[in-house]
Amino acid sequence: MPQNTSRGSYASHSPSHKQSSRGREQVRHRSSSSSEHASPHSPHHQHGHHSAARSSSAHSKAETERTVTDNFTAACFLSGSLIATPNGEKAVESLAINDLVLTSDGLSEKLVWVGKSLCTVRPDLPDDLAGWPIRIHAGAIADHMPHTDLLVTAEHCIFLNGGFIPARMLVNGASITWDKTFRSYEYFHVETETHVVISANGLLTESYLDTGDRQAFRQTGQIAALRSSQKDWQKDAAAPLMTSRFQTEPAWKAIALRAGIDGFAAFTTADPALHLLLPDGTRLYPSRQSSGFVIFTLPHAIRSLRLMSRADRPCDVVGPYVDDRRALGVLIRDIMLFDGPKTRRVTDHLIPPEPTSGWMADEIEGQGWTDGDAALHINTEGPSTLALQIIGGGPYILSHTDTQIRRAG
Repeated sequence: MPQNTSRGSYASHSPSHKQSSRGREQVRHRSSSSSEHASPHSPHHQHGHHSAARSSSAHSKAETERTVTDNFTAACFLSGSLIATPNGEKAVESLAINDLVLTSDGLSEKLVWVGKSLCTVRPDLPDDLAGWPIRIHAGAIADHMPHTDLLVTAEHCIFLNGGFIPARMLVNGASITWDKTFRSYEYFHVETETHVVISANGLLTESYLDTGDRQAFRQTGQIAALRSSQKDWQKDAAAPLMTSRFQTEPAWKAIALRAGIDGFAAFTTADPALHLLLPDGTRLYPSRQSSGFVIFTLPHAIRSLRLMSRADRPCDVVGPYVDDRRALGVLIRDIMLFDGPKTRRVTDHLIPPEPTSGWMADEIEGQGWTDGDAALHINTEGPSTLALQIIGGGPYILSHTDTQIRRAG
């Protein structure tokens, strides 16, 4: 029976922050990694910059002039963003190397690098992976913060409660929204000698921190002789990166309440719709449950099959303040196969045979998640029985995510 809820078994069974999709040392679901045009590992402790490590001074002329598209993990400003300087606010696209910007402490910092790139939106992907920019509406955080609408990329961080929170984790559909009027746009980085808190449209945010993606940007203006090499988010950032739920949920709720929103609720079901898909297209549904196992009866010899179920991302089911963007199907501890007189344990879920197997490791050893479509290689000799110990999963969304914002009153 569907239920109206904003929480589910993800709270107890989803992986820790270190393995979340924004934990920046996490493993992403295979469909998510395709949007990155990079490795399926997109370490968020590197603050979304997903290119290989290299010296920041080792760029050829071709590299500094190229424009890279679809770099959806970059953290940056769109044109028109007004950056505070000692001489007043200036549009980010007008800034150049050696210009001064003001920090949150009122100090002047010289820009050592200014870069830009191009994003082409992919509307077929989830909002946070498609490349849509985020619009932080005037007054979203506090009075005159920002003083006018601010447009940033999804991974750009806002300085709140003593740390940096990615803008995508604050989206509430009212005062902080995905702006879907764009299909492509230029975005800009401004870098100071050290990572600092700066002001954009009156809102405290971050300067650029080079954690390895500088080559994804075209340098504007004169060529700089950069002294620093690739930096580390934990050691070199001006403030902590805050992506754990206990940090981000209170911030989201405070901003949402200011916008007249009192919660986030998805219309869900606990039913995973679990079934097997055989090579000939036959779908097999469980024949029974016994001793905590879901039992399937296989009619003939089978080399391999697919374990199918509903799957959803915790960030969509629970709320954007949850930093787990993997599609999670069901969590399995044991798989037993009774093949004639033989009984054996299947371990595909513990050691995935290939990256596209549909299995993901859980933080607890000896169990694994499906992504809703996972391979099982069983090689049976005839009719057999397959028993799956399902220990987690769901709830699963039945409504479109745009309907999940619950407004006050």
